[in-house]
Amino acid sequence: MIIDAHVHWWRKGFLMPDEFWPLFTAGLAYAYYVPCGINMTPEEQEKSFLDPDGSALLQRMDDAGIDKSVLLPLDLAIVNQQEAPMDIVSINREYAELAQAHPDRLISFFSMDPRRDNVDGHFLTAVQEWGMKGLKLYPPTGFFPVDDSCTALYRICMDRDLPVVFHCAIAGMSPQHHGHPDNYRAVAEKFPGLKMILAHAGGSDVLNPEVYPFTPGQAEAGSWFDAAINLAEDFDTVYMDISAWEVYDDQKIEEYLKRIINRLGSLDRVLFGTDYPIFFGMTSSQDWVNRIKGLNLPEDEKAKLMGGNAARLLGL
Repeated sequence: MIIDAHVHWWRKGFLMPDEFWPLFTAGLAYAYYVPCGINMTPEEQEKSFLDPDGSALLQRMDDAGIDKSVLLPLDLAIVNQQEAPMDIVSINREYAELAQAHPDRLISFFSMDPRRDNVDGHFLTAVQEWGMKGLKLYPPTGFFPVDDSCTALYRICMDRDLPVVFHCAIAGMSPQHHGHPDNYRAVAEKFPGLKMILAHAGGSDVLNPEVYPFTPGQAEAGSWFDAAINLAEDFDTVYMDISAWEVYDDQKIEEYLKRIINRLGSLDRVLFGTDYPIFFGMTSSQDWVNRIKGLNLPEDEKAKLMGGNAARLLGL
């Protein structure tokens, strides 16, 4: 079984006002595609990122042989200082309904900025009534994961044995350090037993420096990656996903995964992910799956990475 543990579904009305979409998609292309020598027209960018009914996502899964995908909404309104046309509760409900329409293929998590009112109440409704299976938080919108506003959300996850996915990468909505792996150490210490997934396992070093002008050392993905491994080494409830690693060459991917095996003993807490649709204009999900399958790693470790670990974590 292949499980994509990190997928987004975007259409007009989500994330931001419709007039912001051309700028947003152009910004993603400039940050990720241009450094890799890929140039796209605005029309190609929008087509790559937007999927009105989820059919493109399902077709992409079929083409790549992906059995299940985990849907992760995003709440960017506070950092954008402007609400999307659809309110965040309704956006989460749309995600839940898409997963309900395809229960054998899709699993949806809940996401809402913890600084909003009644966020724990909305999360409970999503879990109890809509069947959402976890939580996604994006600290680079301006909060730290150990902030008091997050506490009730973590308690809900612990009471129901639900995982929480944290954005853990250099890139994000702000050049601050909100997504650094070390910020999650206090969460692991304060909430023992909370199942935590560090998305992107520290981030990517293939970024446009004009977009992300980091201070010396900050842009070295290795330092963030090693910090993520340190956390996973100290807490056996900490997982990592390799979404966004598509930008690495195969040699670096293999090197990083072998470093995890050397430090943690196995890939038991590493999950496959694509971060679809962000990198779909660079490489197809089918190609990404084939690249992982072709790595010089033990077959049992690759099988766990590609889906076995996610199935165990999600109780599938």
